[in-house]
Amino acid sequence: MSLVIRKILVIRFSSIGDIVLTTPVLRGIRAKYPNAQLHVVTKPSMASLLHANPNVDKIITLNNSLLTTVSELRSQQYDVIIDLHNNLRTAIIKLLLVGVKSFSFDKQNINKWFMVKFKRKKSITHVVQRYLECAANIGVEDDGLGLDFYIEERNNLNLSTELLPIHYIALVIGAKFKTKQLPLTKLIELCNAIPQSIVIIGGKEDVTLAQQLLAALPANKAIHNTCGKYNLQQSASLLQQAQSVITHDTGMMHIASAFNKKIISVWGNTTPAIGFSPYLPATAPKAIIIQNNNLSCRPCSKIGFMQCPQGHFNCMNALNMVEITQHI
Repeated sequence: MSLVIRKILVIRFSSIGDIVLTTPVLRGIRAKYPNAQLHVVTKPSMASLLHANPNVDKIITLNNSLLTTVSELRSQQYDVIIDLHNNLRTAIIKLLLVGVKSFSFDKQNINKWFMVKFKRKKSITHVVQRYLECAANIGVEDDGLGLDFYIEERNNLNLSTELLPIHYIALVIGAKFKTKQLPLTKLIELCNAIPQSIVIIGGKEDVTLAQQLLAALPANKAIHNTCGKYNLQQSASLLQQAQSVITHDTGMMHIASAFNKKIISVWGNTTPAIGFSPYLPATAPKAIIIQNNNLSCRPCSKIGFMQCPQGHFNCMNALNMVEITQHI
């Protein structure tokens, strides 16, 4: 394209998984424009995901006042905007950054709506490919290398120092919505079926669930609870060092994908067909998808609910936990 590009703004406000899924675009921009400045605007809580990323020159955090954020962005004098969030706030930002050329990714919301409303299989491209198609407007190409996640040196955990096993299965027990998460009874069943050492991974919001899980398991079970103990990058370090990862449809699933881990991905009311399945390069082990394909009510949402709308929660309750262990 004829546009001279010296400074690029990428917009993606949240969430954990979505930020990680933008990394092929960030890497592609750096490859295409090695001398350009690449800035990312995101929420303050998401900034740590990009702190160690060598492809990002500056992280700008979204201020409570959108106009204050716009004022800061305007001072940077960008040549182009790559909008990988594409909502009302990003539309306002692009409108107020007068004269800056912008491109927005295709959310394919109509196809998602048809899939959820009528359970019809519509053609929904993986979100990473849609991000890359947006960046292709400035000549960015897909290098096929998958996702990135960079851990700051101070957050790399030493397993021996942390009194954790050297060989273990990482089990991510949480999820933003309850209908994307195995209930306690199924987690108990799963852990009892896993013969290897288990390291439970989760945030502060998962502490109670983890305590309930440990209390229900035999005292001699080789299981280690790290929920709420480590920050996000430190938990990512545990994923990186695991033999394999069992996870729900969460941001941690995408972080595990960035490490090319063997992933067993457990899906409840949502479906990977909406475009958020584990994104792995061809050289990585293929992710194993565990889901109940025998329900007429699934998917009931593109994101999730706090409880099953039908009351039975068979998208999770009917899953066979032994089947999961056979893939480890």
